[in-house]
Amino acid sequence: MTAPPLAVRLLLDAQDEFVATLDRVPDPGRGGPWGRLNAAGWIAAHLAASYDQWINVLAAGGEPRAWGRDWSARQTAATLARPLATPFVEARAAFVEVADGATRFLEGCDEASLATRVDTRYGPEARGYLVARAVAHLFVHMGELSVIASLAGADEVRLPGRLARCATPTDDATPIERATAPSPEVPLVARLLLDSYDEVARVAPVLSAPARFGAFDRLNPGAFTLAHIAEHEDRVWNVHAQGHPRDAWLEAAHVSTGDPRGVPDFDAAAAAFARTRAATTPYLQGLRGADLARPLATTNIGAELSRSAAHCFAHAGELMAIASLFGAEDLGQPGLLAHVGAAWGATASTDPVPR
Repeated sequence: MTAPPLAVRLLLDAQDEFVATLDRVPDPGRGGPWGRLNAAGWIAAHLAASYDQWINVLAAGGEPRAWGRDWSARQTAATLARPLATPFVEARAAFVEVADGATRFLEGCDEASLATRVDTRYGPEARGYLVARAVAHLFVHMGELSVIASLAGADEVRLPGRLARCATPTDDATPIERATAPSPEVPLVARLLLDSYDEVARVAPVLSAPARFGAFDRLNPGAFTLAHIAEHEDRVWNVHAQGHPRDAWLEAAHVSTGDPRGVPDFDAAAAAFARTRAATTPYLQGLRGADLARPLATTNIGAELSRSAAHCFAHAGELMAIASLFGAEDLGQPGLLAHVGAAWGATASTDPVPR
């Protein structure tokens, strides 16, 4: 059986990693909300309902699961200003049921099916956009859950996890953009990575001083997380992929995975992320389908694209959660996936998928 396109495999991995992240939340974190953060049970319910709508209903053309449909109706009646108290175990089970149904549809997807448009309440939308948005949505909420888990006493939750399907070489290491799709150019997962950079850049400025420099001992300071994102992307896409020298500031900052947590200067970290993004973007925009199977580091370009996109969205969710603890208004994540949307002619002024 031919493996689904890379973006679909990333979504299947995201389903598994979301459940694994839920399971990393200790009992103290499975009750009511922590300060201004959503309760873990509410997050699981929100994902069960929205993911069911996007993939099982809109993309696959099925009927909504009763649990999520009823929960959404009650939450809408209560308004988002009054989040429903939702039992963690019940919501987790609902998400697992939704994911099981989605898996059956996703495993049968090919390039042509992702390019097919389906009707949404906002107008026709490509299935590929729904898939990409579901990936981003799952990982930003995993980042939020990692903050809750840390506050509740868990060891650090390192995201995005194994991503086993993306890491496994396949015979069809080509993107969805073939002659059957509207854009034969930049692979979908490369577009998603560019959108994840936009999300990090959108969230970073809303962090207040306590969120930037670490007022909670169990949470990474925002400055560290931002520098860590930049270091990972610089190392993979500028050093390994393009043969550039390492960014001198990032090399001296010691913010790689496993390094002791420090508190770098936030403005310097933001500048390093901007440099990294500027150097990486032209390379990512120049990738084509045949490039996905090329070796890179210990895997290949496709696997590294998947890991980078998931990594950036997860940390964007973490940064938003930490910002929220210190009073920032929720930005609604993820934002518009402009790079993914451009593959199918979507405009930057509309986002056809409800958050």
